[in-house]
Amino acid sequence: MPTRTGAVDLLTVPEFLLRARISRSTFYLLIRTNQGPPVIKLGGRTFIDRATGEAWILSRQNRPRGPSKRPRMGDPAVRETCKIMRTLASPTHLLITLALDGEHDLPLADVAERSGIDVETIRLSLPGLRGVVAASRGPNGAVRLRLASADVAEVVAVVHQYHDRIAS
Repeated sequence: MPTRTGAVDLLTVPEFLLRARISRSTFYLLIRTNQGPPVIKLGGRTFIDRATGEAWILSRQNRPRGPSKRPRMGDPAVRETCKIMRTLASPTHLLITLALDGEHDLPLADVAERSGIDVETIRLSLPGLRGVVAASRGPNGAVRLRLASADVAEVVAVVHQYHDRIAS
């Protein structure tokens, strides 16, 4: 609303941000992409006409919203991607855990606890890591693991082959 005859009621950027309930960075992003309200520059300061700004806010509130761009865990594609990522990460975590322990054989349960990988996932990863991870039976019959190769290049090559096999 004009305050005087011929005068324009202007909002400063902070006043507009409070009314629109958006951040300063979002406001300037919208301005740069020509999606924001029209602005008025006066003496190095930025203003928004109150009526135009309120109309812009209403138009943004009433616009139909499309589907969320954020992935949802209920989406089968997202679940599958998460499963693949866990599968790819497991051998890497397993190798790091074994490398940190050095030359010693570790019981499978200890490796699972230290790496945060469940025992079954480790068992499923072992065939793909043959030649780098050695598995043997301990005195009480429990599975024990150790790095079979101290050559880092060989370990990295096997992990890449494993990842390629899982991804395809």
